[in-house]
Amino acid sequence: MPLFGTLSLYPIFNIGNYAYPLASLFALNALAFCSYTLIRSQTCALDKVPLMKTFSPKSILHARWLILLVALILVASSLGGCTSTKSSQIDLNKMAPMSDMPSEIQKAPTVVQEAYQFAVVNPDALKNVPCYCGCGAVGHTSNYSCYVQDVKDSGEIVFEQHALGCTLCVDISQDVMRLTSEGKTPQEIRGTIDQTYSQYGPSNIEATQ
Repeated sequence: MPLFGTLSLYPIFNIGNYAYPLASLFALNALAFCSYTLIRSQTCALDKVPLMKTFSPKSILHARWLILLVALILVASSLGGCTSTKSSQIDLNKMAPMSDMPSEIQKAPTVVQEAYQFAVVNPDALKNVPCYCGCGAVGHTSNYSCYVQDVKDSGEIVFEQHALGCTLCVDISQDVMRLTSEGKTPQEIRGTIDQTYSQYGPSNIEATQ
């Protein structure tokens, strides 16, 4: 089972991504040629000298290579912008500090630590999605229940150790973290989690209709 759920791969060749750069290339060549023709035609009209005799073929070739070089640089810059993707990393400044966690969590693998850190400061995000590991039988009512038993009036958090030994709980939380960082809505996140993990067991909250 993949840790981050299913991922979509963008096509390597997408004509939409190249339309703007290619259009820019043709436009630059056309603009350069028209400007060159206009200036030289005016000069030649005054001097009554044929256009093609004013420049040697070698100088014209050099000018066209220079124009193409500039255009290619612009195209490369545009392609770099077209292929950029959003970062899926969670802003650790919005995560609970690891120093506040029990020693058992501090010794856990990084993905488990991150899940606990995320759960503490984003309770609604994990209360929005179920867990499918079967923990509903022990009273868990959402994925959040796998990390936090209770929050006292004083603000003290009573941690649940269940997720320390359950990879499915952590996988679900990591998917929520990824989808949240991608800007998905709570409804979209819930739908993705239900679709991805419902095959592994019963939901501990009602599924999305």
